[in-house]
Amino acid sequence: MDRFQREVMNRRICLERVIRSAEDKLGKAPPGSLRVDGSKKVPVFYVHGDDMKKRVYIPRDNMELVERLAQKAYMQSVWEKANKELRILKKYEWFLQNQRADLVYADLRKVRQELVTPLIVDNETYARAWEREKYPTNPFRTEELKYETKRGEKVRSKSETFQANIYYELGIPYRYECELRLRNEHMCYPDFTLLDVQNRQVIYHEHLGLMDNNEYRERALRKIREYERNGIYVGKNLILTSETAEFPFNPEMFRRRMKETFRV
Repeated sequence: MDRFQREVMNRRICLERVIRSAEDKLGKAPPGSLRVDGSKKVPVFYVHGDDMKKRVYIPRDNMELVERLAQKAYMQSVWEKANKELRILKKYEWFLQNQRADLVYADLRKVRQELVTPLIVDNETYARAWEREKYPTNPFRTEELKYETKRGEKVRSKSETFQANIYYELGIPYRYECELRLRNEHMCYPDFTLLDVQNRQVIYHEHLGLMDNNEYRERALRKIREYERNGIYVGKNLILTSETAEFPFNPEMFRRRMKETFRV
């Protein structure tokens, strides 16, 4: 389920909850409807009902009834509009699941897919294509790539192994040490380049694994400043994790954080 489908579903659930609440409260509301005469300096209130031949004045010392009738009218209007919106949403939910334009390409046989250039694709097809793309990787110190991930590639540390495996298990597409060209033509290689499938946005992840080392820490801070100069910010499109000898990397906390970040 993509982000838009989830938003539609959440809206439907909200409307269903509102309708149930309105029906419960309308069942306890006083009979009749409120009429307001605003022609005078001070509004005058009346109650009117189908079984009444004329409206009945409500004295100002009975403002509780006025407020309850006003609330009743409000709830009735909300109930009517929520039901109308809900009927439309239910039809649209079915349409999103069965008739979306971005499903046309995915539903083609493979031989036909190879013959056409898609105009629009669903998130799953988009993510698969992104993962299949070839990308330049970090050519430096390849002898440090010692730890194998569940996907079969080699990474530089045990912590990165945990991170790669968690991304793989959660179905978050990633590239390891993919080349990134910054505005000043400087080349860098973020530890992970991730695809936020729901928003079709690239997010970078840097793991700062030796933060108790002064020289390493200064290099890490310079790297973060360089990212910021290139529009890559923590909380927007950059994830930072870190560890020291005293505070090692916590895989389970990282897993929970990524599930929440990517809503998977």
